[in-house]
Formats: sequence, C-alpha cells, structure tokens
Amino acid sequence: MAKGTIEHSSGHCPHCATRTKLERNSLVWGCGDLVMVCFTCGLWALGKILMREAWRCSVCGSKVKP
Repeated sequence: MAKGTIEHSSGHCPHCATRTKLERNSLVWGCGDLVMVCFTCGLWALGKILMREAWRCSVCGSKVKP
C-alpha cells in the first residue's frame, strides 16, 4: 500500500474557537487504482476524489472546513 503525506492548511475550528492548523491525508494513487480506473471507465477516479478525507483540526481532531 502506498504511503501518503499529510497536507496542511489553516482555518477556524468552531470547537476550539480559534484559528488552528488543519490536516488531512494526501490523495495517493497506486497501481490498483490505475487498474480500477480502466475497468470502471473512470468512475473509480471520480469516486476516490469525491470520497476524499475531510480536513481535521490538529488540536481537537474535529472535522472542519478550511
């Protein structure tokens, strides 16, 4: 399985009530993804992008929007 990096952004966390650093795992593409994209005529790529992990506050871990 491929390892990704962590993406960083800043934003307001409503639970912490402060401006904090936000994190999420980067989108990693592997050989299995290439095979699935070919078999599903591109629907796999669309699904993978739409089901991407949400941004999380680095202090409390709650989901937030950047």
